[in-house]
Amino acid sequence: MKKVLLVSALIVAVVFSTFATGGAERATAAAQPVRLVYNMVTDLGGWAPSGACGNNQSEINYAIFEGLIKEAPNGAIVPGVAERWEVSADGKTWTFYLRDNARWSDGQPVTAHDFEFSWRHAITPGLDSCAIGNYSTIVNATAHVRGEVSFDQVGIKALDDRTFQVTTTDQVPYFPQIILHQSFLPVRKDLVGDDLTGEWILNPEKWISNGPFVMTDFRLQDRFVMRRNPEYWNRDSVQIDELVYRIIANANTSYAAFQTGELDVIWTMPTAVMERLLTEGVAVSNPAVRSYWLAINQFPEHASENVKRHLWDPRVREAMALAIDRVAIVESVLKNGEIPADGYIPEMIRDWDNETGWVENRDPYFPVEGDVARARQLLAEAGYPNGQGLPEFEFLTNNVDRDQAIALAVQDMWQQVGIRVRLNIKDTPTFATDRGEARFEITRGGLGGMNDPIGLLGAYASSNPLHMLWGWKSAEYDALHDRALATVDVRERFAIMRQMEDMLMAEFNMIPLTYMTVVMATQRDVRGVWTTGRGAFRFENAYRER
Repeated sequence: MKKVLLVSALIVAVVFSTFATGGAERATAAAQPVRLVYNMVTDLGGWAPSGACGNNQSEINYAIFEGLIKEAPNGAIVPGVAERWEVSADGKTWTFYLRDNARWSDGQPVTAHDFEFSWRHAITPGLDSCAIGNYSTIVNATAHVRGEVSFDQVGIKALDDRTFQVTTTDQVPYFPQIILHQSFLPVRKDLVGDDLTGEWILNPEKWISNGPFVMTDFRLQDRFVMRRNPEYWNRDSVQIDELVYRIIANANTSYAAFQTGELDVIWTMPTAVMERLLTEGVAVSNPAVRSYWLAINQFPEHASENVKRHLWDPRVREAMALAIDRVAIVESVLKNGEIPADGYIPEMIRDWDNETGWVENRDPYFPVEGDVARARQLLAEAGYPNGQGLPEFEFLTNNVDRDQAIALAVQDMWQQVGIRVRLNIKDTPTFATDRGEARFEITRGGLGGMNDPIGLLGAYASSNPLHMLWGWKSAEYDALHDRALATVDVRERFAIMRQMEDMLMAEFNMIPLTYMTVVMATQRDVRGVWTTGRGAFRFENAYRER
């Protein structure tokens, strides 16, 4: 048996890199605290951590809450509320030791009991949350969600005020990456109570948090305003007095506000402007562990008869995939450094050896420039020569400029082989609701994960509530997923996960488009803003250079 492994600052590191404008290192001389304004672009209307999965929600939650551990600008996993943690000799028990000076913004101490309540709340039976699947590696967590066992049988325990212990079903060496997710952030029982709707977070009297900032104002579809948290244990490192997130979906409006200095940090801007700012060094393109794809509604109870009759044919889905020129989308539409996808798992994810890339160790599933001739052949084989006999389908997307531009490009490419779609463009909250409730025929998705293939592949397991986005299920795939979770040998585990990606791509159960990047433009005096591996913006290290 191996000795107990003590894990502390900077020992556990993820292998992907994240980036900070002007470098992650803060200037030696402390900068004068300033107001910083960021365009978050979209607002889903709620951000309670237990049920949050969106990147914009995480940008709010990581500003105002802090978990046991956190991600550093260089991609390392470092202590947060927990000053250290250790793993048992069998690799299944994780014990976190909380720092004495961790405080909520009202001065109360942050305790292990707060984490126990928060994690318990996140897996409450009946909670409608896309985040529940994140807990599947914890003993009896999934069974508790299903109402099969009581919480005292779940591997989540506060041993005392400063000691928090988690037991996993098997050895899960990437467990620290899992709990970076916002659904593991702490909330207080006296503030949340039994609320399963997440509406508690909208009550200003309950804006008590333990992170670098505290919420002070929220205006739906307009702005979030936060101030520096004077009770934050690492408050001396925070150089921003007031942090404001604006909601401006239009790229031209966003850039105009950036030009006037109304906005300090933006990620949506006109394509021509983006190219220029990247060249000038005002903007940088940061890779992310995120895939962007299209999905067909495969819910038997929700899919339209047209979808069932025509798009459930894998030959038609493959034709749709091959009709798309991803190189043209990246180089002529996006122009932001994204990578044309030739499969589901993005380039940034490493293979089992932690040295070579997942993508470089497999053959492409399809040509990234498309294959129109083969697409037409597949449609003919399916009984739709040149698209004859296919009805017009609805393509649901949202009103963010990049998503609309991609949808228009795909619509045109499909038209060339006889597949007709009409675009249904909605504001982001409505789009998210419609997609979540399976009110679509074709839709788009973007999913980020940890630097391990199981993060993205697990989204297609029927045990993961994220599968609700598209409805595809496979008992064989679920079995592979369970095996991957239970397999300790790294090489064997990665071989199983390759089988999972093979299954997804064999019948094009999703249509990959790009491996995403995050383009970030900042005012020239702004430093220390960085993006996580999942592509979310972080501001606790931000400052203004003199």
